[in-house]
Amino acid sequence: MGAYRAFRFLPHQSFQFKMLSRSIFLLALSLSRSYSWPWSHKPKAPQPGSGPSITPSSVSPKTHLDGSKIMMEWRTKPAAGSLSHQSVDPSNMICSLDPKITPDSLQDFIADVGGMWGSACGRNRGVFILDPADGKTYDCGNFPDSWSVSNAGSLLSAEPEKAVAALANYISAVYNSTIVKGVAACDFNGLAYLTCGREEPWKRVPWYSKIKNPIRAVNIGGLFVLEQWILPGFVKWGEETGIWDQYSYSSKCAKMGTCDNLKKHWKEWYTAADFVQMKQFGLNTIRLPVGYWYFAEKAGLDPSPYLVPDEDIYDAQHPITKVIRWAKDAGLQVILDLHGAPLSQNGLDNSGKMSDDPDVHRWGETWLYNEAAISETVQVLEGMALYIKYLSEELRLDNIMMLELVNEPWVFLDMGMVRDFYILAISSVRAVLPQLPILLHDSFHGDMWAMMLKYFPFDNVFMDTHLYHGFNPSDIASDTYEADKLKMYVHERMACAMTSMLRYETCSAAPTITGEFSLAIDNCMDAIDRKFQNYGQCDHIALRKTDPWWKDHIRSFAHRQMDVYERELGWAFWTYKLDEHAETTAESAPLWSFRLAVKEGYIDTTYPPHACKYDPIADYQGGASTPGDKPATDTSIDKANSVAAKPELMVVERTEVAESEPADVVLPSSRHETPETGMPSSSSDLTGILSALAGVVAILGVIVLVTQNYASGRRPLANIITSFPAAVQNLLPHALTRGHYDAVSDPSISATAQV
Repeated sequence: MGAYRAFRFLPHQSFQFKMLSRSIFLLALSLSRSYSWPWSHKPKAPQPGSGPSITPSSVSPKTHLDGSKIMMEWRTKPAAGSLSHQSVDPSNMICSLDPKITPDSLQDFIADVGGMWGSACGRNRGVFILDPADGKTYDCGNFPDSWSVSNAGSLLSAEPEKAVAALANYISAVYNSTIVKGVAACDFNGLAYLTCGREEPWKRVPWYSKIKNPIRAVNIGGLFVLEQWILPGFVKWGEETGIWDQYSYSSKCAKMGTCDNLKKHWKEWYTAADFVQMKQFGLNTIRLPVGYWYFAEKAGLDPSPYLVPDEDIYDAQHPITKVIRWAKDAGLQVILDLHGAPLSQNGLDNSGKMSDDPDVHRWGETWLYNEAAISETVQVLEGMALYIKYLSEELRLDNIMMLELVNEPWVFLDMGMVRDFYILAISSVRAVLPQLPILLHDSFHGDMWAMMLKYFPFDNVFMDTHLYHGFNPSDIASDTYEADKLKMYVHERMACAMTSMLRYETCSAAPTITGEFSLAIDNCMDAIDRKFQNYGQCDHIALRKTDPWWKDHIRSFAHRQMDVYERELGWAFWTYKLDEHAETTAESAPLWSFRLAVKEGYIDTTYPPHACKYDPIADYQGGASTPGDKPATDTSIDKANSVAAKPELMVVERTEVAESEPADVVLPSSRHETPETGMPSSSSDLTGILSALAGVVAILGVIVLVTQNYASGRRPLANIITSFPAAVQNLLPHALTRGHYDAVSDPSISATAQV
């Protein structure tokens, strides 16, 4: 997590745009931005008889001469059964209606069903077939007779049992009619669930016996890699001092006489008590970001200008080792994360050194296209493996769960070369620790790794993805208080719709952890976004502290995210704490500081499941408990379907973190309801209802289209494909209909460009 998130690419709940269109867009963008790829410059053909002759010394190390022919080293397909890492065959992936959709709960998801047709009806040229084939072709206006529902427009008017059955049949049929089973294939607006034999992958990992749960972690951000927004009180940042990151601080602190401040920071900012508190919060793991410079000397490299601790890395009193010991003593596992690589893998301050290149598309290239930087990174990772081995064998610290090879390689880098770096790094690490679990960051391209890891020669490999809702303009833009509330409602829905994307990454690539996320839906922390632009998103932050509506819905948003992430490997919140200045002055601090989020009642540390069973539209319509009353215990858990009956809202006021009772439930209902009528009594409730009605209006649009076209004797398919999706997307909030990725703050890319 860095001070600059200007190009944070977030997967969203709708993946309706085709992968091909995104690829074409990226290609056109690359050309228009004049990328200088290593292989992009075609040499001029030499004139006959001119130029040097080919000799063995002129041939690349990856080639050799065979007579007059240049032979190139090339990978061959591994023999059957020789691979350790096994990708799931797409034919074994099954897309089904999410078990949360039942005849009884269908009414809670009217908005989702209505929002689904806009993209689903246009897939596969708008048609679908049955398997086995029955000699007919179907579309949204013409369902099979056996479904007992004639078309999409009449689905919600059917009996609930028939409607749910037809919806399940429709999702299965459209998915099975899709040739390329990519990330978007099982995305039906959060209503579908992909199964592949890797359900609950957290139960089949090497560390399961140690934690017996999904990973529930926090990041120790800002301790060993400085970030201005986390530590605004650490030093005077900015143009006056020229200090923007750890590199510039280390370069200037001697002249300023402040170098000892960093050593004090390492020793005092975190204490053993912090890790005890984490365990009391129900956490089982920490993710520990470190820079390469801490391991440089043992790898034969020069760490300068970065400051390093006085203690040797193998000294039990080294600050990194002390943190690992504190975690061990508290019963916490550790993901050791190389957060900063030589020359910076992403140009962000979270790598240690911010890029001064004005073209963000080139960030990270100083690392990836530099053979020395890649070699040094591999050397450092081998040194980290030796360090882990030393901790286990000599210091009895055996709580390193995984080694993450590098954090967030930049999104515009060549993913094939990133994959090749991973292969080099794993080979070196596994030469030291053959069974050490390895974590690979997906560079915000989770859908690409199905191909990248095909025939991957290693086992015990896992994926890390980072999901934030607070950086893209389409996520954060709002300039009225009611718009802020509607934005929160949208993000609550989006949180649960992440299921499809995460399931696909686990199924097609490797079991996936969400290694960074927060509760923010805007970028209002000072210095968190280097290219911050004012859309009005921060104008009403102060009001959220006094309006109980926000406590309910931030809490809902938190647990909806955790619910989805715990279906895979689990999660790591960014970050555990901010410095005192940030936590006491920044209004958004509780959205980024885990310990403040618990104190504010945003996170229930019992981590109750099933937060996504009900759409948050019900939160605008349902009743609310009296603040402070303890709700009845919910015992209506359906173990067969792993869902629970909807709990009533309970708001627990927290004033003392260490002594307060945990909240018992997650899903909030509206407080703004008159007890006599049960009707909403505020305009904020009205916005939620209007969003639900939008889905109903969308269905009516289907009926109109079908009626008009059948009346004229024409099949309605063509008109539905060309006009209905656009009509639905105009009806629904923009954020519910955008594609997979949004680029931010780049004038060459619109906020809604499909990348």
